[in-house]
Amino acid sequence: MNALTAGALLALLVVGYPLYQLVTTGGLDATSALLRGGVVTGACAVGITLIVRMALTWENEAERSKARRMNSLFSSMENAMQDGTLKEEDAARPGAAPGAAAGERSAPPGEG
Repeated sequence: MNALTAGALLALLVVGYPLYQLVTTGGLDATSALLRGGVVTGACAVGITLIVRMALTWENEAERSKARRMNSLFSSMENAMQDGTLKEEDAARPGAAPGAAAGERSAPPGEG
């Protein structure tokens, strides 16, 4: 659904019935009602376009932030492997504390 269609639907919901009432009671002629409806439709279409663009921008920024965090974590792990502070067996063993000696298991939280 494009922004104009969504704007037209929103405008119909918001001002459709009030404009219809004004035309049927003689408070407004049909041409003026159509012009007002068109203006509201255009405004709704512009508003929907802005909202969608803002949501897409937020989504893209969240994805870029996630990618930066993952790259930072990966770089930190690579540096730890190179420095020798993180060994492959420590990283592969579940429940192992970083830097724990082989064969030692870290104590569960609260048991120390």
